[in-house]
This record gives sequence, structure tokens and C-alpha cells, in this order.
Amino acid sequence: ANGSNGATGATGATGATGNDWVGDHITFLPQDTVGVVNGTWVWNVLLNQMQGGGWNNSTAAQNDSCNYLFGVTGGTYRLNCWFVKNTNAGIITFLIDGVSVGTVDTYRNPIQYNQTSVIRGIAISQGSHIMTIKMATKNASSGSYFLNLTSFTLQRTGN
Repeated sequence: ANGSNGATGATGATGATGNDWVGDHITFLPQDTVGVVNGTWVWNVLLNQMQGGGWNNSTAAQNDSCNYLFGVTGGTYRLNCWFVKNTNAGIITFLIDGVSVGTVDTYRNPIQYNQTSVIRGIAISQGSHIMTIKMATKNASSGSYFLNLTSFTLQRTGN
């Protein structure tokens, strides 16, 4: 089930607030953000990309960011993300409650669709949290801070 909170709980249930997804596996649909912090974000149709496109910051400016509300059982998680690598793409910083949990460089020449990356060993306490994706930096070879993100997941890997 997809909620307006920005996450789909594959094994989850509604949390204490009534709209938090709680579970061991959470799929975030990027267009279901709970708040754009900086920049202009839109769904971009790309027939070569899984799910037919991706969520992108059309402003492609440094520090473009948006937030997602989610809830989890406490434990260790891994973050999986699917995106397009491009010549004008930046480096995604994933933050949970304002603390960086890792980065993913989405620069590549030439363009590559359906790329994946994994960030492991993320400790998250039980309860509601805010996930932020932020385009704070870029590869020295990149022309901009653009992002085309298809989806990302949190998967519990341990206690």
C-alpha cells in the first residue's frame, strides 16, 4: 500500500501516528515526498529506466533536497537505491534525522540507466524518522547537481 507519507511498507503496518509505515522493509517512491526543502522536484519520464522514469530536481542546484517520513523497528539496515548515472549528475547524500548515513555518486559519461547502489550498516532506532535526500556535492567532472532517482529501500539486516 502506498501512503502519502512517502513510503510503502512491504512487511509493515501503520504506526502510532496513523500514517507512518513501520516494518523491516520499506520502499520509498521518490515522488511521494512529505516536503521539498530546496529546489523544484518533478517526475521525469524515461522509457529506458525501470518504472518508466525517475524523480529529479529540475533546478539541479546545490543543496536541492526533499524529505520522507517513515517508521521502523530498531536495528541495522541497508539502503538500496536505483537511479540514472549522467554527465550532469551530482552526489546524493542520504540523511536520517539530519545525520548523513552515506553518499552515492550518480555521475557517469556516457549516461547509464538502471544503476544501483547499496549503503550498509545503518543503525536506526525504533520509531518515526525523516529521510532526506540532498544534492550537496558533485563529482569534479560533473556539470551540475542533477539527480534522477527511481526508488530507494531500507531493508533490516540485523538487530
